Amino acid sequence: MTDVIMWVAIYGAILSSMALTWNIVSYLTDRPRIVSKYHTGFIPMLGEESQYVFSINFSNPTKHRVVVSAAGILFKNNQNLHFVGGRQIVPDDFPKVLLQGDSHAVHRDIDDIKKAIDEQGDPADVWVRDATGKTYRGSVKKMIGNVNAMYSVKHKDEESK
Repeated sequence: MTDVIMWVAIYGAILSSMALTWNIVSYLTDRPRIVSKYHTGFIPMLGEESQYVFSINFSNPTKHRVVVSAAGILFKNNQNLHFVGGRQIVPDDFPKVLLQGDSHAVHRDIDDIKKAIDEQGDPADVWVRDATGKTYRGSVKKMIGNVNAMYSVKHKDEESK
């Protein structure tokens, strides 16, 4: 009986030590984070024709409250295309507060993005900046192809009308 009690005590000590270690590591590594992605598509507008857009979507997967102050595209020549202000399809509402699980998107006309790519060259990242100044970057894989394809579709639709 004493051996069983001893083994249960050892098991409990090991398990509680692992739980304590897990909680400490989780606490120390838990930081605000924003996940950002880009999309091309169109937005149907009430009473108007659909708008062909480039969108940066960003979300907060953490339990922290994050205040997003800006978004944009960084080109490989270190030039930025800011999505604050400018021609807006849907109002941006910056600064934007993201609570746990919240997401938001900013949209720009596909013509503006195509023009910026033609002038600046290859994009390096889409980015989102929080109120503390930290920049979160997202991938731009296949961005030029997707923008060119959407640009072509938009102008074919305009020509057919």
